[in-house]
Amino acid sequence: MFDGEDIYLIFGVERTGDSLRLELFRYAGVLDYAGTFNREVTEVYEMIRPESDFFRFIMEFHFYNWYQNSRMDEEGERGNMGA
Repeated sequence: MFDGEDIYLIFGVERTGDSLRLELFRYAGVLDYAGTFNREVTEVYEMIRPESDFFRFIMEFHFYNWYQNSRMDEEGERGNMGA
């Protein structure tokens, strides 16, 4: 079950003709390299397996609406990337 915390998702989309190749990533946190000369903080994302129930759920019920809205936003029209 989902614990109710917000999650941050990133979609990777490659369009080839009429088909889309999709990848889904979840923001997992940061790595802080405090022991190095130049302190670096790197954001970490985990790739969601395409065969997972979560990936299929997002694709079936949410992705295409989000993608369609993001495309409209890029073209200067209406965009709504919220939930």
